Amino acid sequence: MLCSRAEACLFNPDSPVIAVTELRSRLKTVTEMPLLPAGPQGLDELKRQAFRRERWEDLGNGSITREPRPRRASLRWTREYGPDDSGLVRLAVDPVDGGPCPEIHYEEDGAVTEESPCLTSDRLETRALRVEFLVKDPTGKFETGDPQCWRNELRLRVNRRPGTGLAELLLAPARPDIPIRYTLDGSNPRDGLLYEGPLEVGAGEVRIEAFAEHEGLETRESFTLPAERKGGAVSDPMAVLSPDAPARLDAAGGYKSPGVSAAKALDVAEECGVTFREAQLLFGSGEQSVQLKLGRLEIPAGRLKSLAAAILAPGDGGKTLLPDSAGMELRFKTCLAPAARELERFLKNAAIAYQPEELRQDA
Repeated sequence: MLCSRAEACLFNPDSPVIAVTELRSRLKTVTEMPLLPAGPQGLDELKRQAFRRERWEDLGNGSITREPRPRRASLRWTREYGPDDSGLVRLAVDPVDGGPCPEIHYEEDGAVTEESPCLTSDRLETRALRVEFLVKDPTGKFETGDPQCWRNELRLRVNRRPGTGLAELLLAPARPDIPIRYTLDGSNPRDGLLYEGPLEVGAGEVRIEAFAEHEGLETRESFTLPAERKGGAVSDPMAVLSPDAPARLDAAGGYKSPGVSAAKALDVAEECGVTFREAQLLFGSGEQSVQLKLGRLEIPAGRLKSLAAAILAPGDGGKTLLPDSAGMELRFKTCLAPAARELERFLKNAAIAYQPEELRQDA
C-alpha cells in the first residue's frame, strides 16, 4: 500500500525514474503522502522492501525506478580440478536467476545457442580450449542471458626418452592445430623453431625454451634436462641445480600424500620454507568430507598447516567438524623453495617421487 501511495504521490507521472534526493524532498512537502513508519529511516525501509519484492530497482546512479528491468539468467563457475596432463578440467556450475529448473546450454570450442546440448548435472568435465554457456529459464520469469565464455589453460611439458637422445614437447590440451615453438640456446621461443617431432638433444644437459599460443591463450615454459649416464640412466637431477638459488618442482601429474604422511609433508615443507601453488587439502570422504582448494595462489606451508588445523579443531561445544578418524590428503601441482638444497631436503624427507624434467630453476 505504501509503495502504491509513494508511486502516486511522489514519483513523476511522466517518468518511472526518480532521484533519491528528490524523493526525500517530496516526502517532506507532499501532504497527501502518509507518514512512514520507523521515523527518519522510513524511506530507507520502504526502499528495501520494494527492492526485495522486485517492485522497485536501484539503478546504481542515485536514482530508482518503479519499473524494474527483467533480471537475466547467468552462470557462475568454479574450477574444481585440473587442468591435468591431458588438459582435463572439471567445472562446478551454478545458475543465477534461471528459475527452479534452469536449462544450461553449452558448446565446446564453438558458439552456444538454445539448440546446443544441456548439462544434466552441476558438473562439466572438458578438454576444450573454451566453453560457451547460455542459461535459460523455461518458466519465462527471467530473460535468457548473454552467452558466457570459460577459457581453459595451455600447458607444456617435456618427455625425455632415456637412451635415445630424443625429447618430446607435449601440449595439453593436445591439439594438432596449435603450433609449438622452441629454442635450445636460451633465446625467446616466440620466434623459435616450429616443433615438428622429437628433438635431438643427445645425452648431455640441455635447456629447452618452449612457447605455444592459440586464440588468446598462451604459455611459455623453460625445461632443463640433466645429463644421462651411460645406459640411459639419468644422473642426480639435483646436481645440475645451483644449491643456493631458488628452485621449484612442477609435478606434471600432481602430487598427493594420503593419510598421516600429509601432516609429515607439511611439517617438512614448513622447515624448508616451501611454498605451494595449486594446493588442495582433502579431509574425510563421502558425505563427511571437506575440500579446501587454493587454485593458482601461492601459500606458504606454515599457512597451509594453520588452515588444516582450523578445519580439524573443535568448534562451539567442543565438537569437531569431522570425526577423529577422518584422514587428511595433500595435493599440489607446484612447490617452490628458497634454495635448491631446501627443495631437495623437502622432497627426500617427504618421500616425494618426481621426474628430473619436473625440476625448474631460473637462470
